[in-house]
Order: sequence, then structure tokens, then C-alpha cells
Amino acid sequence: MPERRPNYQPPVAAKPQPEPAQQQPAQRRAPQQAPAVASTRPSEPGQDADRGIGGFFQKLFKGGSSAKLPEPGRGIAVYDITAQTVYLPGDGKLEAHSGLGHMQDDPRYVHMKNRGPTPPNVYNLRMREALFHGAEAIRLLPADGRKKFNRDGLLAHPYMYIGGGDRSQSNGCIVFKNYDRFLAAFKRGKIKKMIVVKSLDELPTYMAAL
Repeated sequence: MPERRPNYQPPVAAKPQPEPAQQQPAQRRAPQQAPAVASTRPSEPGQDADRGIGGFFQKLFKGGSSAKLPEPGRGIAVYDITAQTVYLPGDGKLEAHSGLGHMQDDPRYVHMKNRGPTPPNVYNLRMREALFHGAEAIRLLPADGRKKFNRDGLLAHPYMYIGGGDRSQSNGCIVFKNYDRFLAAFKRGKIKKMIVVKSLDELPTYMAAL
């Protein structure tokens, strides 16, 4: 027998490899719900028109003629050039005009002497000392004593223009279709001042100056 045995190692049984762990199927995420957003569809007319800041200012300055006109006891009439209307103290109103030709009742021409409408301003009213072309007329005197656009001699009187065209024209005076009613209210002391505005939207500015 040989002195040495060759190196011999008995075969080792292979260790069974652990089976790979079964992968769990990935969980499906529930689709994210879109965040709820308030509808931006405009409101139907008359539904939400009064909400928000815009509605607040609309109520403040455009809440209707009766809401912004002076209180009757103050004796202030308001002439709205664009609306061709004089609002009497209380709830009455009269048709009125001023200006000549294409400038008549157009506030863009209030600076045109003897042709444009009555300049916007606050006026004190005083009876004219003598008849004006046979009619009792009322003077419009600027409350601050300044002639706006250097225009003077302004009056309130009935229709009387005879220069051709509509008799409701004037050289800047306020002329009334029913002047007798305005004159009667003035004589009773119901009207002492006249505020002339391009439109009623400007009235708060003039009221604040009183």
C-alpha cells in the first residue's frame, strides 16, 4: 500500500438554494381626485350681480337716481346734461336741454361759449331783474363766484330759440319743456340751488363740495 493517500474529499451535497421570494404584485394607486374648484361660470343675470367689491361700489354710486339725489329739504335741483333731465327736490323731474345744433345735450362741448351745454357746476339761483324776451327767467350764478370756461349770463327759462331748428336749443342756458312747473317751485322756495353734471355718476363729487 502506498504510504500516502491522495488528497481525497468526499463530495459534498450541494446546498439547496433558497427560492427567490415571490414578488407581491404592485398595489395600484387609486387615481387622485382633482381638487374641487368653485365654478367660474358667470352668474345668470340678476343672480349674483350685487356680490363682491364691484357690486358694493355699484350700489354706492349707481343705486338708482333716488338713492343719490340730494334730500328734498336741501332745495337742490340736479340737471343731468346727458339724460336731458332736471331732477326736482323730491321725486319729480322735467325735460330740459342746453346748447346749439350738434352740441346740444352733448357734455363734450360744455367749454364752447354761447354754443355748448351749461358747464357742470354748482349754481345759486336768483330771479332775473327784468323779463328775458318776455319771460320770467332765473339766473344761474356760480356758487364759488368763478365763471367756468369764462361763460356767463346763464339762465333757466322756457323754450324760445328762434334762430332756426328746434326751439329747445339755447346758447348755454337751461331750457325747460314745462318751465312753469320749475318756476313755480322756485318761487315757493323749494329750489335754491342747481347742480349741473355731465351725468349722475359725477353727482357725489359736487355734493361733497357743498
